Amino acid sequence: MRLDEYLSQYGFNVGGEQPTQVPSQGVPQDARSAIIGYDKSGKPQYDPVIEAGLKAQVSERAAVSTQANKNRAEMNEKRRQYRQDMSSFMAVDDILHQARGEGTERFGAGIKMFIEGVKQNSTLGRAVAMHDAAKKRLRVQLVRSAGDVGNLNIVEQAAAELLVPGKFDDYGTAELKRAYLKDIGRAIEDEDGGAVKELISRWMQEDAYKSQLTEIKHEGKIYSIPKEKVSEFKKDKGIK
Repeated sequence: MRLDEYLSQYGFNVGGEQPTQVPSQGVPQDARSAIIGYDKSGKPQYDPVIEAGLKAQVSERAAVSTQANKNRAEMNEKRRQYRQDMSSFMAVDDILHQARGEGTERFGAGIKMFIEGVKQNSTLGRAVAMHDAAKKRLRVQLVRSAGDVGNLNIVEQAAAELLVPGKFDDYGTAELKRAYLKDIGRAIEDEDGGAVKELISRWMQEDAYKSQLTEIKHEGKIYSIPKEKVSEFKKDKGIK
């Protein structure tokens, strides 16, 4: 393929007038410098070194554009999956939310939910049975999507996981978590990384977040570990 044909695929006319619009791939405007003469039919002939360099530039820019499109498609798919898992979780959690107790009542309400989940002979019981799986899926998608947009560190990722309400949360705590989830979801959709990190940081200052942590002293350092991950942490650190 001749250079003019090759570059014309990217909107650049080497042999004719300057294009009215600069190609998106950024093909160099001085491509005519590659012309060293014309054949009998008037078609341009090109310096092979410059021709090879121009083709390499176009190929490289096209590859970058292709990768960018691929990255965007992957990001859109992650968001689609996040929206789907968020919607599924909220539909199930709405049912549990009506049965949650206030303050210390949460323990009795949580036990009742657990029993209903085993029986599965009521709307609440069936919702409880689906809740754990929906919670796990949402946690994965939340950390992945928020991490892509906000570039979260490990501590922030762990904090994001604790945003998803559970069976033993009281009504007020669950209400707070659900509000944060909705705000973070909007920030993810807006691709506002700063807002995602700010919301996670604000959540980490809430008593509802701190109450889910256990402090463990190990080798002169104090670690704040989510209660549900204490066993995993001790095993990793070799703590008995």
